[in-house]
Amino acid sequence: FNRINGSVVFDTDEGLSGEGISARTFSGRSIANITSTKVAGGFDINIAASGDAQSKDVKDWLPLFMFKPITGEFNYEMNFLIRPPARGGLELTMTSDLVGIDIATPAPFGKSAEEKIPYQLSVNKNRDLRINFRYGELANGVIALEQGQLKRGQVYLGTTQAYLPSDDGLSISGNIDHELDAKAWWDLWNEVKPKEEAVAGDEKKAAVLTHVNISALAVNAWQQPMGASHIEGRHKWGRWQFDLDSQLVKGK
Repeated sequence: FNRINGSVVFDTDEGLSGEGISARTFSGRSIANITSTKVAGGFDINIAASGDAQSKDVKDWLPLFMFKPITGEFNYEMNFLIRPPARGGLELTMTSDLVGIDIATPAPFGKSAEEKIPYQLSVNKNRDLRINFRYGELANGVIALEQGQLKRGQVYLGTTQAYLPSDDGLSISGNIDHELDAKAWWDLWNEVKPKEEAVAGDEKKAAVLTHVNISALAVNAWQQPMGASHIEGRHKWGRWQFDLDSQLVKGK
């Protein structure tokens, strides 16, 4: 928040409050109301805001590689809850219909700026930074960050609820009832994947994406129709191991 304009009142019985506070948020305009709830001798503070934002500023604030194909501006409703760690810590939730946002990914996950797709994002700061999101009925995920870096998480393609795995790395799982263009997705991955960085001598950081388990109604692999397909892959010792089961090809 910056360029904040409005009145905020603190009362020892009612806590912090304010109405119609204007601000600049993510290079857009927002209007916020502040309310407080008295709890255990203190106050939980809630900031409810609505406005518009630029995706570039959101990506600068939350620089996840999976957000790279997103461009444009959007309207949103937001709540920011301020609590002590014992009661859940800081939590931000945001909802939007994503009108104005272009997502340059292959089918079925891409969208034009004119399309409406409900999107929910929550960010919780306690012992780590926990991020949950849901992109319509197409995908949802949960991710934990430590020191600004992705530590572990899962993205589920479909409506099944994703869960936070115990192992480090990102897992992508799910069932897709559309044909997938394997080349288009491979090209996108090579464009957005985080760069490997040397940490000591020839040693490299652990891979961000570590597990893939996806079933698709059909797959087109470099102009070769493969029919209904299931692929599972794990990243170990610096390389990928895949197990493919399709109508055309099976093997590892």
